[in-house]
Formats: sequence, structure tokens, C-alpha cells
Amino acid sequence: ESEPEPESEPESEPEPEPEPEPEPPQVPINLKYVKLFMNDSSTYHTTLPKYGDLGSHNFLIIFDCKIFINDIDVIQSATLSASSTAGGLVAARMRDGDNSTHYHSASDATENWVLIELDSIYSAYDLQAIRLYSAHSPPGGDSHNYILRGVNVILLDENQNELNTSIVPITFGNPPNAV
Repeated sequence: ESEPEPESEPESEPEPEPEPEPEPPQVPINLKYVKLFMNDSSTYHTTLPKYGDLGSHNFLIIFDCKIFINDIDVIQSATLSASSTAGGLVAARMRDGDNSTHYHSASDATENWVLIELDSIYSAYDLQAIRLYSAHSPPGGDSHNYILRGVNVILLDENQNELNTSIVPITFGNPPNAV
């Protein structure tokens, strides 16, 4: 006679996988202004190859600026204002697409700035790039790019509250592998 087989315990149902946590909603961040700002020439502009020591002037010199949001250069429809202007070198020249023209601030011991008021409020998440240009120099020539060193790029909301600031580093414009 064969022994009866022991009854096997019923298999328990597998634990269900926990539901993934839903992504938290993206907090809206409104972008209305971009401010270009120079207030630290004594750090960034004391040994410029072409210009020498401009450390006490806080010059803001921008040949061209582009602000891309959803593949559109929104600076073209923006309103520009500036703290100062040298001669006829007004802020609107930063968006004319001509790298032989530029904006040039007057000398100021404290600060210089350009305020770019965008034509509407955009989501900061849609900002793709802000590009600043200075004059082109031939390879091995004296570089104008150094003049962008120390420029603060400040993102502001509709009430001009600061969202973020980036500063063009002191090494900007150096040849590759140079300090």
C-alpha cells in the first residue's frame, strides 16, 4: 500500500508590485526678464590681451545675444533697456545679427547692466539657451572674447525676482588646455 501524499499548503498569491509614486507636478517657473550685469571688472578685466587693464570700468560689451525658447530667438521681440550707453552703441545692437556692431556701456565704478524684457511670460523649463557673442578674432590673434568674462546672466520672473544666475568664467576665451 502506498502512503497518502501529504497535502501541500496552498500557494500564497504573490505580493502585488507597489504602484509607482506619481511624478510630482512641475512647479511653474515664470521667466519674463533676462539681465546681463557687470560689477566685478577688478577680478575679470585687469589683464585683457587687447585692452590691458579695464579693472575699474565695469564695461559691459556685447556684440550679439540670442535667447532661445521653443526654438525661437525671443530677444528679437523683446524690449531692451540699459544702465548706460557709450556714444551710439545702444543695447538694440546686441540683437541685430551683425557681429561688427555691439552694445557698449559707459564706464561705471559700481555696475552696468542690460535688462531684456521678453514679449510675454515664458516657462523657464522651455528656455533652451542664452548665447552671448563678442567680436571674432583670427586664430592666434588678440581675442576680444575675454571681455565677456565676469558677465552675470540673471533670469528673473515677472516681478524681477531672481530665479538663477550664471557668470561667464574667468577662463572663458582661453585656448584649449590653458588655465
